[in-house]
Amino acid sequence: MTFDLPALAGLDDVAWDSLEHAYGPADDVPDLLRALAAGDAEQAEEAVYELYSNIWHQGSVYPATIPAVPFLVAIAASGASGTQTPQVLRLLGDIAASTDPREVEDPAAVRSAVAAHTEAIAGLLDDREAQVRAGAQFVLVHAGERQHARELILEHWHADAEALHAMMRLDAAKAADLADEVSSDDPLLRVSCALAWIRAGRQVDERVREAALTPIPEDAELWFWSDEGELFDQVIRALAERQGAAVAVEVLTEALGRLPESPAESEDDAPAESAESAEPAEQADRYLSAARWLIVSYRSAPALLAEALARLLDRPELAHRVISLLELIGPDVLAPAARDRLVTLAGTEDDPTLADEALACLARWNDPAVPALLGQAIIEHNRPRTLDATSVSGVAIPFDPDLLAAIRHRLARICDAEDEPPAEPDNPFAAVRDRSEPRRLAAILTAWGDDAAPAVPELIRLLALQPAVAAPVLAVIHPMSLEAMAMLRRVAATAEEGDAVRTRLVAAEAVRALTQDSAPLLAAVRFGLTTATKNPDDRADVAEAATRFPDHADLLVPLLRQALQAIPVPTPSLPAHQARMKLGRTLWQLTGDPGDAIDVLRGTLALSGELFTAWTVATAADLAAELGPAARELVPALEVALTEPVSCPAAAQALLAIDPDGPWPGARRTELADQLLAILAGANSPIARNRAFDALAALAPLPTSAAETLRALADQDERFPIGVHDIAHLRDDDEIRSRIRALLHE
Repeated sequence: MTFDLPALAGLDDVAWDSLEHAYGPADDVPDLLRALAAGDAEQAEEAVYELYSNIWHQGSVYPATIPAVPFLVAIAASGASGTQTPQVLRLLGDIAASTDPREVEDPAAVRSAVAAHTEAIAGLLDDREAQVRAGAQFVLVHAGERQHARELILEHWHADAEALHAMMRLDAAKAADLADEVSSDDPLLRVSCALAWIRAGRQVDERVREAALTPIPEDAELWFWSDEGELFDQVIRALAERQGAAVAVEVLTEALGRLPESPAESEDDAPAESAESAEPAEQADRYLSAARWLIVSYRSAPALLAEALARLLDRPELAHRVISLLELIGPDVLAPAARDRLVTLAGTEDDPTLADEALACLARWNDPAVPALLGQAIIEHNRPRTLDATSVSGVAIPFDPDLLAAIRHRLARICDAEDEPPAEPDNPFAAVRDRSEPRRLAAILTAWGDDAAPAVPELIRLLALQPAVAAPVLAVIHPMSLEAMAMLRRVAATAEEGDAVRTRLVAAEAVRALTQDSAPLLAAVRFGLTTATKNPDDRADVAEAATRFPDHADLLVPLLRQALQAIPVPTPSLPAHQARMKLGRTLWQLTGDPGDAIDVLRGTLALSGELFTAWTVATAADLAAELGPAARELVPALEVALTEPVSCPAAAQALLAIDPDGPWPGARRTELADQLLAILAGANSPIARNRAFDALAALAPLPTSAAETLRALADQDERFPIGVHDIAHLRDDDEIRSRIRALLHE
C-alpha cells in the first residue's frame, strides 16, 4: 500500500524492521498506519485492532511504540482515521499510561513521546463528536502535565460524564464544584456527579443519594473511564473506601429496595425478555455486582446486607443471582426463613438449574437437609453444581442410607449408558464426562468409608470404565469381595489404554492398602519408569510411589536416574521441571545423596523471574528447604527467588532452613519480614498469603513493626484481597485472621 498523506510524512524514514514490538520485528507497523489513515472504515478498524496487540500488548509497550506515536497523533488530529479516531486516542492514552516498557532504554520516553503532542491533542477538545472530545481528555489525563491538562480541559469544558471523570483524575475538589453546576437529567452524568461529590469527601445527603441512585439505562456506559468497574460499582467503592462499608451498604440497600418488578409473563405466552424488562434486569445485575464486591471486600458487609438480599429470594427473576451472594454471606448471619426458602428452592422440579444452585449453596454450608435433597434429586437428574460443591474444602456430606441408595442407582445408570451413543440426550454417562460426576460421587463414598460397602457392586462395574476413580474408593471401603480384588489386580498389571501409568498405580495402591501386598505397586512403578511417555506427570506420579520402596533402591535407583536423564534440559515445560524435581527428591530419599536433587534444583531455580514460572520455582524452594544445609550452594538462586511475590515465601523458608544462623534470620530479619508482610497484605492467592504467614511465623518473635502491621491487618474491616469470589476464600480470610491473633497471642 502506498498513500501520500500528510499524517504519514516521514513514515518510511523509520527503520521499522530494526525495531521490536510484541511479536518481533515491527516491519508490519507502516502498513497498519497506512491502513488506519486510508479512509476505509473496515481497514481502519482492523488496523487499530492489530496495533492494539503489537505496539501495545496487554499493558506492555516496546521500542516500536515510541516512533509510532507521532503518526498516531497526526492521524487522530487530522481525522484521517474517521470513526476510529476515538480508538486511536484510547491507544495513545493507554500507551502513555503503560507501566511495563519492554526493552525500552528510557522507560519515561514512552509517556514523553505522547506528552510531546499535548497541543495537537488539545485541538480535539472542541470536536463536534463527543467521543473524540472524551478521547482527547483521556490522552491528556495520562500524558499531560497534571496542572496543564487540568487547565486545558477547563478551558474547553463540556459538561458531560466523560469530562467530569477526566477532571476527577486531575482535581477531585474541582470536579465536585463542577458537578454542583450540573442541572442535566442525563443518568450517566447524574451518577457521575454523585461519584465526584463522594470522591471529594462530601457527605451523603439527599442530593448525593438521589443522584447515586439514578437508574442507568442498559445501553448507557462510559466510553473511557470504566477501568475501575461499572459506574455504580465505582460509586459504591468510593463510598466504602472514603466513608466506610456501612455507608456504602446503606446506599446499596436503598437501591435494592427500589428495584422495579419485572413485567409478569403469562404461562401461555412467554416470549424472550422485552426491552422494557431488560432494563430492570440490568439494574439488578449492577446492584448485585456491587453487593458481591462489598461482601468479598469488607468483613462487616455480609451481616449488613443479609436481610436485604434474603428478601430478593422471593423474586424469581433475581433468585439465581441472589443465591450465589447468600452462599458467601453464610448461614450464621441469615434469618432461618432464608435458609428455609433455600431448602424449598432446592427441592423444586420447575427449575432444575435453580434447584441445583440452591442445593449447592446448602452443601457449602454443610446444611443437614442436603443428603435427603441430593438423594431425591440424583436418581433422575445430575446436580453438577452441588456435586462440585462437595469437593470444596470443609464440605462434608454425612452418611445417609437413602443417599447411598441414590448414588448406587446413579452409578448403575452411568455404567448402563456407557455403550449408548453419546449424542443420546438421556445418556447420563455422556452427559457427565465433562462434569466429572463419577469422581464426585466416588468422593462422597470415600468419605463414608465402610458405610459405603453396599456400593461395591457398582464400584466394580465402574472400575472397568474409570479405574482411577473407583480403585481409591474400594481401598477405603475394604470390601470382602474376591471379584473386586481380582479386578484390581488385573487393572494394576494390564492397564494399557488411556492414562495407563496412573491407572496401574492407583489400582496397585488399592491392592496394597487392602492386602499389604506391595508387589503389584512395585511392578507398576517399574512399568511407569520404563514405559515411553510424553506426559511428565507420569514420571512424577511414579517417583512419588517409588519412595515406598527403600528396600528396593538397588533396582529403582538406576531406573529413576534413567528417567531423569530422559527429560531434556533446559526445557520450557513446567510439568517437566516438576517431574524432574520429584525424581530428584526420590533419588535423595532412596540414596541419602542430595546430588541429583541439587542438580535438578539449579535448573529450576534459574527460571525465577520468567513468565508463569513462580509456582514451579516455589516448589523448587520447598525441596531446597527439605534438603536443609546440604543445599547451601543454592542460596544465591534462592535470594533471587525472594524478589518474586509468589516464590518469596517458599524461598524465605528455604533460606531459614539452609542457614538458621545466617543473615536472613539475623541481620536481615526485618527486611525479610517486610517483604513477607507486603505479600501477606497484597496477594490475591490464599496459598501465597498462607505461605507468607508461615514464613513470618518462622521468624518469630517478630520485629515490633511487623507485629503492629499484622495486628492492623487482622483488626481492619477490609478483607485480604481474593482472586476468586467463593466461600472457601472468605473462610480463608477468617482463618488467616485467627492465625495472626494466635501468633500475636491475642
